[in-house]
Amino acid sequence: MINEIILCLRLFLVPLLFTGFVNLYDYLREQRLVERAMLEFYRLSEEQEESRRMEETKRWFEEGAGKRKSILYRFDLMILQSNIRYYLPFLNTELYLILMLASSAAAAALAKSLSGIWLPAVPAFAFTMFLFYLFIYSLSISNYKKTQNNITQFANLLENFSETSDDLIFIFEKVCPYLDVPMRPALQECVSKARNTGNVEEALRNLELQIEHPQFRNLIRNLEICSRHEANYAEIIRDNRRSLQEYLQNQKERKALYDNGRIEISIILLLCFVVAGMLNGFIRHGFLYVLVHSAIGNGIALYCLLILLICLYSMFFAGKKGSS
Repeated sequence: MINEIILCLRLFLVPLLFTGFVNLYDYLREQRLVERAMLEFYRLSEEQEESRRMEETKRWFEEGAGKRKSILYRFDLMILQSNIRYYLPFLNTELYLILMLASSAAAAALAKSLSGIWLPAVPAFAFTMFLFYLFIYSLSISNYKKTQNNITQFANLLENFSETSDDLIFIFEKVCPYLDVPMRPALQECVSKARNTGNVEEALRNLELQIEHPQFRNLIRNLEICSRHEANYAEIIRDNRRSLQEYLQNQKERKALYDNGRIEISIILLLCFVVAGMLNGFIRHGFLYVLVHSAIGNGIALYCLLILLICLYSMFFAGKKGSS
């Protein structure tokens, strides 16, 4: 009798819940509450990003360039320097971090449901976070290489157009059509910002942030100083070209050292897998079984995964960006 009553109550609740959800959906759609909340969040996130940029710019003018940057501002710079907003203009740090955390949580839940234990969920979460970071970092490295390959051409174009005008923004405007991504959109934004606000110094500072290359930043900084003192652009550019040639030569030597290091790391990783295979033959239930089904094995597995990620990061990304 009680079971029949419970069943009747459940059957009675189903249409009530369905009707309630439909009414709630209609209410939210009519009031556009979700849309308003999302737009408000996006507006606040854009304001926060602009506030961080202004704060760091102020610090830069007061204390000079340094390494003290907040974590969120570091992500701001990575997204800016990756040029991903050229393709996805709406993307900012807050949205990217939400997407990263949501995807990592989904990957952890999937790993837990497939394995039935929590151990794979931790590396799944960490690995997904690492992949999101790797994606943005890879784009910034790609732009760094493109800048390095085209910076000599950029200097030559500046020198040629500097003979026709002493207006730095006008020179940038004439140079833009001959450049590729990432320098072309960055220079176009600099020209637009300088024209609209009249603050050339701020526009050039923003240009320095967008292009992550020490020689490019050095050239822009010298040109900005040159424009304030009405000096000769061509002479400044020639001096920077000599510095650039020395820098590129040093980069070739650094690349050779890093390539040797990558070969050594590859050999060490290969030997580690060989040793793991040998241990698997000596242990009764197998090396993998011990790693998965014991607390000590879990700790060893997580430690090995961390070391593997560090090694892979060092192999593929260390030395990709030069130092000034």
